[in-house]
Amino acid sequence: MKMNPIALLLTATALTGHCLALTPITEDFQASKLDKTRWLLDKQGKGRFAQSNEKLNFVVSAPPTGNDFASIELKTSQPGMYEDWEMILDMSNSAKQSHQSQAGCGFFIINEADYRDYLFVNFFGQSGIQAGVYDNSVSVPSKPLSLGAAVAKGAIRISFSQNRKLMTFFASLTNKEEGYEWFKVGTFAPKGAKKADVKAAWNVNSDDGRFRIQLFGFGVSQAVRPGKITIDNFSLQAP
Repeated sequence: MKMNPIALLLTATALTGHCLALTPITEDFQASKLDKTRWLLDKQGKGRFAQSNEKLNFVVSAPPTGNDFASIELKTSQPGMYEDWEMILDMSNSAKQSHQSQAGCGFFIINEADYRDYLFVNFFGQSGIQAGVYDNSVSVPSKPLSLGAAVAKGAIRISFSQNRKLMTFFASLTNKEEGYEWFKVGTFAPKGAKKADVKAAWNVNSDDGRFRIQLFGFGVSQAVRPGKITIDNFSLQAP
């Protein structure tokens, strides 16, 4: 059950604007519509994001296609290599998964200077969490960042250390409302820190390099009703 995100990423980045360095952001998706001054929207096929029940819902109307996708990119803040930062978001996924039909949600963290350098995390609910890292569009082995069987809802946290140039991944099988119970999943070094579980050689400048943040939902030959796949309680802050 694998998603190749390269074609989706190329589509999703086509409309990207310019952003400044980190501005703290919290987003609970409680408004009736997404704030377009904060988020850049993109979609393809029948995938779309809709805010309802105080969550961001990924929805695919029937009949689905083989490539339904939606993304929102944070326009007002880009965390940098030169600062400590932390990102948290809740996700839920109760959609059924099979080799022929699947759906999920997750996020991209992209080298602002080169969109061929990026990582993604897919939340498949009870089928687990799939992570991937690409360096100049080439896949980097990233098994330590993925998880096996999980639950229909949970949370991901990523903490970045400017001194170590290291992203540390945490997961919780509970969401914010239930109280997070974090456990460490693994570490990723975009510039190849020695002690990282996963390493890449991204061409990102240590002094002024930044990362773009995209949240996404996708479906492969599966209609998705509101409430089945959601994102909530997004936070991007200094730790």
